[in-house]
Amino acid sequence: MADPNTPTMQSELLRQLIQSRTASGKPTLPPQPIDADEAAAQCLALLTDPESPVLPAEVFRELANRNAKLLGAPREEIKAALNRQVVLLEAAATRFMSKAAIAANVAHTCALTKLSLSASRSLVATLGALNSMERDRANEKALDGSVA
Repeated sequence: MADPNTPTMQSELLRQLIQSRTASGKPTLPPQPIDADEAAAQCLALLTDPESPVLPAEVFRELANRNAKLLGAPREEIKAALNRQVVLLEAAATRFMSKAAIAANVAHTCALTKLSLSASRSLVATLGALNSMERDRANEKALDGSVA
């Protein structure tokens, strides 16, 4: 498989994306290998700008796959993923609440508010997990220092 990060391959992928958009109005490219930080950035772009030309389904699928692989990952990798999730959850909570504030009817306002509150609860849980990981690390270092 060709390296998708080469300028030639990137221009080819861009050309394919433009062709697929003009043909159907929706991107039809197969998912491309993507860095987790880049996927998080694209999700963030989607949340903050719904007109953004990112490929949301593929990006979210890639993030879900990476999250599933974290079950047996080292602590630092898990911590990095949680840090990305914090940014996305905060953006989602803010986006849904701002949409709720300008929604045209009460049903939409309620639904968007519930989504915002759900994202906020997940944000607090994720921050709690990060805090717990830091406390565990501090406790391990304290134990290692007292044993020596």
